[in-house]
Amino acid sequence: MGGYKPIDDDSSYIAYSGSWELIRGSTRRWGGGTIHPSNQVGATGTFRFRGTQVRVVATIPSGSGSSRSQYRIDVGSPVSIERACGSDPQYDLTIFENTQLRDGEHTLVITNVGNSVDYRLDKIEWVASDGYPETPLATLP
Repeated sequence: MGGYKPIDDDSSYIAYSGSWELIRGSTRRWGGGTIHPSNQVGATGTFRFRGTQVRVVATIPSGSGSSRSQYRIDVGSPVSIERACGSDPQYDLTIFENTQLRDGEHTLVITNVGNSVDYRLDKIEWVASDGYPETPLATLP
């Protein structure tokens, strides 16, 4: 197995549902120069991969309030994350990580559960299974 492989938020390997926006900006702030924010409760992003580890990188904006999101892998229980905004934005922040997945195919579903502050997805990174291409699985219809 190699190290983490990045998939930028504007990749066709991430299937978005609900209201998401694409914002282009600086690659100093956002790895690929884009983020996908959503302020719609229940908006999801789904990513399928074959591997053993996955993490989600997000941006937390400045200001008041909190960014709230949930992460579910396969049929497991969702993990809720709440990150408070501060006086400065937080870029390139690993907001969720699972390093103990069984080797195989997985589906990660990211859900925005707060509406006072946009959830801002920057990228997803994963460690691919040995012996398989280091590309994600196609999204399901």
